[in-house]
Amino acid sequence: MIPLMMSLMKIKMQILGCSVLQAATMSSSNLHKLQRHDIGDMEDMMSELPEAVLLHILSLLPTKDAVRTSILATKWKYLWTHLSIFDFQVSCNPDVSKPEQESENCLIDWVDKLLHTSNHVERLCVQVQNADIDGDKANSLLSSALMHKLLDLKLSLDQTFARFVLPNNFSASQSLNKLCLEFGFTLYIPDGIRFPNLKTLYLSHLSFENEKSAQRLLSGCPVLQELTLYNFFWLNIEQINVAISTLRKLTIELNHFDPSDLRIRSFTIKFDVPNLLSLSYTAHPIIKFVLVNPTSIVDACIDLRCYDLQNQQQNTKQFAIELLSRLGSVKSLTISNDTLQCLNYAKDTLHLLPPFFNLTHLDVPLGYFYPTSEVLASIFHKTPNLEVLHISKGFFLFMDEGWPSNSFPWCFTSSLKVCSISDFLGIKPDIEAVKFLLENATVLGEINIFCSELLSKNLEELAYVRNQLQNLCQGRCVIKFR
Repeated sequence: MIPLMMSLMKIKMQILGCSVLQAATMSSSNLHKLQRHDIGDMEDMMSELPEAVLLHILSLLPTKDAVRTSILATKWKYLWTHLSIFDFQVSCNPDVSKPEQESENCLIDWVDKLLHTSNHVERLCVQVQNADIDGDKANSLLSSALMHKLLDLKLSLDQTFARFVLPNNFSASQSLNKLCLEFGFTLYIPDGIRFPNLKTLYLSHLSFENEKSAQRLLSGCPVLQELTLYNFFWLNIEQINVAISTLRKLTIELNHFDPSDLRIRSFTIKFDVPNLLSLSYTAHPIIKFVLVNPTSIVDACIDLRCYDLQNQQQNTKQFAIELLSRLGSVKSLTISNDTLQCLNYAKDTLHLLPPFFNLTHLDVPLGYFYPTSEVLASIFHKTPNLEVLHISKGFFLFMDEGWPSNSFPWCFTSSLKVCSISDFLGIKPDIEAVKFLLENATVLGEINIFCSELLSKNLEELAYVRNQLQNLCQGRCVIKFR
């Protein structure tokens, strides 16, 4: 009781004009006094505030604490039900018995009842982890939520691919602006589903019953601006074609595929997105991702998960070249370590990549696979206006003789101004990489060194590396240790 009252009093003081410091001081120095204070008087003092102020106070509390205020006084009993924002988050013990897990379905019933009694709900989040939720109850909850002029809805439930039918009244939702569905259901989308004002859609850990369901949902958002597809299970899909002219940001992360799983078949996702600005794509090349009219993209992150591809090298390298070739308009590009491995398979076709005339920022994070200098040089040769380069493990920047000294990329001598090297170990090859940059990147003005954890802890070695690099620099550019 006392901790809850202290939280309320702290919020009240801030609303009435007290500083955060004063409120914090009250909660510590006057704790003993507060404990001796008559709780009834405290309740009366809070209850005297106008209802609008009390609702504002409750809105600043986590939902679970707002619900707990119902025990403070009669006036508070149902006050929290008049809030417009609710966030219910429950994590269950996966080892508990089934009867105990059924209480989580009771939570869904309880939230459903709340939605019938509340006056106005604008934002609703219901997250239940490690518990099986009945699909009919989830469906009823969605239907009840849409009785309100809901702006933001997040429903995150665990399930094992039970069939779930999106309620028909979704098509009547004129207000919904943001929708997040995160559950292990197999989703069936009936005809007529439409979200006329939906701008943000996040779909995670679900599968579609068939191609029509996928098509209906993704095509039923005429003003959609941001779409995220995270770890879908595309077991019933061969190809979907989606055209969204309003889409500005697309994130596809499908990194859970096991190529040895015989249920996983190659399929195609085709997006016609003429006004797309930002793309983040992470997936196994078994998925054929096709971009139509991607001429407006300004930043992209490409992560092709190229593991266990000995029998698919031809298709993999072709897909990598095709996808990157459609990103000629980007200004900022991240190419993952796995994608570099795909390009390593495609060394004989790297010349097919178009020049990236608009590209000014390039991020090349290296990991377990270290590309040849030939691959890196081919990429740099395609970026004549590169200004900012970030690369990890700098000593692998030029680890072989695949980069002839008489054919340095144009950007090194004309435009490269900032280079950042992360996971810097300070060993001799690292130093040589910095020396190479200083000697050949003639307009370079700044080198940012992000030291490895090992080097950061060895202060003596770090000081020695600093001196070495400063001696190499000789005032030609600024070297900063981060």
